[in-house]
Amino acid sequence: MAHGPESGARRAVTSAAQDGLWFVDTRLGATPAYHVRRAYRIVGALDLDSLRAAWTALVVRHESLRTTLIAQDGRLSQLIADERAEIRSYTERGPEPSLAHDSLAQRWIAAMAPLDLATGPLARLAVAKVASHEHLVVLLLHQAVTDDESTAVLIDELGSAYAAERVGHATRHRLPPVRAQYADFARWQRHRTASGRFRSLTDWWANTLTPAPPPLNLPVDRARTVDPNGAHPNGAHPNGAGHLLAFDWGERIARPLAGLCAAHRTTPFAAVLTAFQALLHRYGGAERVAVTVPVPVRSRPEFARIVGACREPVVVCTDIAGRPSFRELLLRVMTTTDDALRHRGLPFDQLVSALGPDRDPRVPPLSDAAFVYRGRPEPTLDLAGADVRALPVPTTVVGADVTLTVDGVDPVVRGALAVRASMFERSSVRRILAQFHTLLAGALADPDLPVDSLPLDDTTAELRDAA
Repeated sequence: MAHGPESGARRAVTSAAQDGLWFVDTRLGATPAYHVRRAYRIVGALDLDSLRAAWTALVVRHESLRTTLIAQDGRLSQLIADERAEIRSYTERGPEPSLAHDSLAQRWIAAMAPLDLATGPLARLAVAKVASHEHLVVLLLHQAVTDDESTAVLIDELGSAYAAERVGHATRHRLPPVRAQYADFARWQRHRTASGRFRSLTDWWANTLTPAPPPLNLPVDRARTVDPNGAHPNGAHPNGAGHLLAFDWGERIARPLAGLCAAHRTTPFAAVLTAFQALLHRYGGAERVAVTVPVPVRSRPEFARIVGACREPVVVCTDIAGRPSFRELLLRVMTTTDDALRHRGLPFDQLVSALGPDRDPRVPPLSDAAFVYRGRPEPTLDLAGADVRALPVPTTVVGADVTLTVDGVDPVVRGALAVRASMFERSSVRRILAQFHTLLAGALADPDLPVDSLPLDDTTAELRDAA
């Protein structure tokens, strides 16, 4: 999907998120750590012509789905292919081996080459036939052209477009008009960086994160490797490979969590983040614990349904000095998070550049840990006339040393914990997750306990120092 001016492609300014991803790409090479994946089992009549037409209509509708990045004369730009250009982001595969759908989806995705920011396509839809009336559909996107909200928009619109194409109607008559494109968002973001507000944001973050948060003292199994993306010197664990363990803690955690939040007029986001930072504090005793949290930046109504990278990492750095109780720490996290969110909008790469943190170059800047919170369930792909079931697609690559993802808290608390495979054994994921569960349950049972006294497990005293 490399296009030049002769093909009708046009250039547009990049967003801060795209600049950051390009920087990572040039430093570490293409990596699946920044891929978004969805897989679905389709049982019943699937009209492949209608599905292809629906996807084509979405690629025409959303410029980001036909965008690549190009650097020329030291300047990075979005290269947006003409809507009349050939669509090469849809593929159909012949019959696949009769494997469990979960295994087939994971194997198929693992075999896909990393998406290349310069050549694309950065958004792909692939279909494979696995039985006479069964198909596997995989959606693969690069974070340079999507985020959680954008992926939800695509899944919703793909179903609507398929339904329209199936009965012979044009997709444009079924979907609301597009109010803005991602290039508009990137241009708005650029203009904002030249304002006085931007300079005040830089000053606020410089004051807040100076001195820079210390690296976490995690209970690792191996010392950090030279490559910050996780490649072992012997070639093991390349491209940020990670270990992931999903969890579903049911109502026994969800109910007291909801009660604590109601009592303090706060959100499950703040309460779970508090427990996560408490756990990280317990490992090393650091009095300042920083966690990176991706947050949406869609402050204008016309950006609500655009497809693109409209999230920015925000660093929540909490003071845990003075042996606070969990309740006291929750109040601190609430205040710290509110302050950070009020000052969102400073691109992460510019924040790092402004601070110039004096850290080991092998360590992710400003924070070794990430917290991803999804407050609402993603819509289910709806393909009229067929039964569709979402398949689990475990993340096998990571961007941080440890990442806690919460996918829901009502009626059950569920999510996943991922760690960098070059530093942790698989067994360590189970141990860390078990300790987090024990700490959170203890905090919900008695939030007035000091954080340092919350239970972890019987081996708390034997926690190893990070190498």
